[in-house]
This record gives sequence, structure tokens and C-alpha cells, in this order.
Amino acid sequence: MITMKNDKIFTNRFILILFLVIFLMFAAGVVSALPQPDTASQSAFNSPVVRKTYSPESYNYAQKNFSYTPNTFPTIKTPVIQPIKSPTIRPTSIPGEQPTKTPPIRPIKTPVIQPIKTPILLPTKTPPVQPTNSPPSAEVQQLVQNLKGEYQTSMAAREKLVQIGPSTIDAILPLLRQQDYYVRFAAADTLRRLNYIPASPEELAYYIIGLREYDTGLYIENFNKLVAANSAAVDPLILVLKDSNWMKGSDIDTIEVLVAIGKPAVPKLIQALNDPVSRESAGIALVLIDDAKGRQAVINLMNQQGVSLSYYAKNYKQIIKNYDPYDTTSLDLLWLGLALDEYGTKEMAEYYVNSGSTLYEFGEKWAKAHGYRITFKGL
Repeated sequence: MITMKNDKIFTNRFILILFLVIFLMFAAGVVSALPQPDTASQSAFNSPVVRKTYSPESYNYAQKNFSYTPNTFPTIKTPVIQPIKSPTIRPTSIPGEQPTKTPPIRPIKTPVIQPIKTPILLPTKTPPVQPTNSPPSAEVQQLVQNLKGEYQTSMAAREKLVQIGPSTIDAILPLLRQQDYYVRFAAADTLRRLNYIPASPEELAYYIIGLREYDTGLYIENFNKLVAANSAAVDPLILVLKDSNWMKGSDIDTIEVLVAIGKPAVPKLIQALNDPVSRESAGIALVLIDDAKGRQAVINLMNQQGVSLSYYAKNYKQIIKNYDPYDTTSLDLLWLGLALDEYGTKEMAEYYVNSGSTLYEFGEKWAKAHGYRITFKGL
């Protein structure tokens, strides 16, 4: 019993020693496997840094090439539409009946239309149409006379003549040469409604002047037509200057046309100085045209009437203020124009320009002659 107990104690000690040895061996292996401390790195905090240069290690790497051939898709064939061949239908023979043979169709010949040869006719000389000098009917004559009457009578005559038609034109035309503005206008208005077309520059001038449509503000085209007519328009324009009917309005438009025509109008304007009604407007046109003969004719008239231009130059403001445009015997505008030419100043020309109408033309002429130009305030 004592021996077995000792053996058991010995065995236990042996096992314990064996486990201890194994444990020490395992612990030594673990310690040796741990990384050893780098003494150089620990001293780096207290000493200058010296970095060691390491030569880079070269690695040889063989690139692998992968070859890949994609699978090609089968090409899709575009379907071609082929015409459908219809099967040949062979005629079936009916027993007992023979097929009838259709006669061949012969083409129909279309008839050819041959041109008919017409004989060549030589042109015949037709005599020129001569204007008929047949007098107008008594009714038309009376209606033309009624154009000269009062407003209601004249209007009724115009309507009736238009109803009769263009055959009345020849009977109306002489009224365009009447000195009265109202008669000329009634005739020209009727001719316009009859679609009258003047046959010559002179007739055109009488027609436009009869309508009184040639001011540069509204009818510049007619103004230019009168200027283009030149001397053919002078007599119709002088007729307006000699008209004493106040309904004709100011002569400024007529004077402007005559001035634009220029020297061809001078002889007739000099003659118009003898007419008391047209004297002032004709003299103004001559002064503005500035022709030597025309100016001398105006100076001769001034000397005959004993006019003092210095008086007009000194008192021009008062004379302009008291001017009466309906006084056909007054020649104040004419003498004012000559006074500006003779004694004009810049102040005097400005006053003329601001007075408008004919005096504006005088002021503009003086400004151009003395190297000035007219400007408008605010523009």
C-alpha cells in the first residue's frame, strides 16, 4: 500500500515536470518569434537623421499577352424583294368547243391637222384720226356755263357732266384758262372725275394749277411737274397772280414755282408788274430770282412810286406788324425784300425768317448770300 502510494506520487511529479518543460519550451519559442527592437530607430530622436539610400530592387515582370478573338456574328442578309411570278394560266379547253380567234387590233391612225394657209394681207395705211370739231350739244354748253355759277348750281352741273361722260371734256377745257380761281377749280375737279389725261405740258400745267395742288408740303410731285414744264407753265402761273379772288389763298406757292423755273419766267413777270393785282407777287418773284433785268424792272417801279428803302430798313418791325395780306394794292412785302438786300443785318434777317411766309424766303436768301445757315432751336 505504501509502495503504490509512492509510485503514484512519483508519477504525478513526473507528469508535472514534463508539463513544465513543455511550457518552458513553448514560451522560449514565442519570445524568439517576437520582432527585436531597432536600436537605430530608438536613437533617431536624439541624433541627426541620416537616411540610407537604398538601390531600388528591379523586378522583372513578363507581361502576359491575352489573345482574344471575338466571335463574329453572322452577317444578316438583306432580304431582296423579288417580284412574284404569277403562274402562267393556260387556257383550258372546253370539250366540244373550239377557242375563238380574236382578230388583231390595228392601230387607229390619228388624223393630222394641217394648218390653213391664210393669205398674207399687206398693211394698209390708216389715216390719222383727226379731232372732231363738232360743237357740244346745247345741254352740255349750258352745264359748262353752270360751272361758273353759285356752289349748288356748280355742283349739280359737275354731277350731270360726269354722267354724260368723257365727251364733255373738250367743252370743259377752256374754263381752265379763266382768271377766277373758283371757275378753274370747278372745271379741273370735273375733269379729274372724268379721268382726264392732259395731252401736253401746257395742258398739264393748267390742269394742276386749276386743282391748286402744287404746294411743296403736300404735292411735291405736282410742284416738280410744273418746274419740269418750264416756260409752258409760266402763263398758267401768271394767271394765278392776276386772280383777285381771295379764295385762291396766298401766292407764295405760285411764287416758289416761278422762282424754281428761274430766268424763263422773267419776261412774263416783268409784264405782270403792270397789273395792280399781280404787281407785288411778280416783283417778289423777280427779286428772289435775282435776274439783272428783273431786278432793274423792280427798281424802276420803286423809283416811279418814290419809295425809300432806308425807311423800310429802319421801320421793318412796325411795317411787318401792320401788314394786311388782303390789301392787294400794298407793295410793302416787295419793298421789305429790297430793303433787306440793301441794308440787311443778321438781326433783320432773323426777324424776317421768324415772320414766315414770303419774308422767310427773303431772310433765307440773305442768309445764303452772306454765309449763314438757318437753324431751329430745339432741333
